[in-house]
Amino acid sequence: MDKKDKKLIYELSKDSRSSFTQLAKKTGMAQETVRYRLNRLKEERIINNFLAIINMRALGFSIYQCMLKLQNVRAKDKEELIDFLKNLDNVSWIGDLEGAFDLGFIVTVQDQAELAILMNKVYSRFEKQIMAKTISFQME
Repeated sequence: MDKKDKKLIYELSKDSRSSFTQLAKKTGMAQETVRYRLNRLKEERIINNFLAIINMRALGFSIYQCMLKLQNVRAKDKEELIDFLKNLDNVSWIGDLEGAFDLGFIVTVQDQAELAILMNKVYSRFEKQIMAKTISFQME
């Protein structure tokens, strides 16, 4: 892989939906060269697939990071909480943590009222296991 391949990969990492024409302009290569190199990178399995990363804020959603400190929790109880979170539509990520908090998750909601409803579901079902909680609004 040479500098041109790396530049092509860099441009694709910024916008994987760029057209061959756009990639050619950004990389300083001919459109056919971009097409050839991209196909070669896919054949060599350097590029396996293209992924769209959606800007949820642009769609009117807010993103919150929620952290829980658990108490008197067995492994089974923690798994039950994780499974409960997995089944909530608004939860986009769950992490089993070590340190000040035991569990973290990210929720995507349209407004604070929707966040309150979601968090009340969690708190009402697992209030005895939750010792402390924090919710942070994600600016970026």
